[in-house]
Amino acid sequence: MNSIDNDAFSDRCNVPLFLFCEAMKLAIIAITGIALLNLVPALNETSIKAKAQSIPTDFITTQITSFEANGSHR
Repeated sequence: MNSIDNDAFSDRCNVPLFLFCEAMKLAIIAITGIALLNLVPALNETSIKAKAQSIPTDFITTQITSFEANGSHR
């Protein structure tokens, strides 16, 4: 081993600290993934409710009726 390798691996704390840091990164990624999986259905349900409330039913009915009326003239 050359002197650079001796300097890098002589400290017994380097490897456990590196493994701990990598384990913490994986834990944060896993926690973020679990949180997103739990939030997605709630966001989806909220967006469906928002879409249902944003367009009035009578407007949709009027548009469909006028489209059908215009389509029958052809």
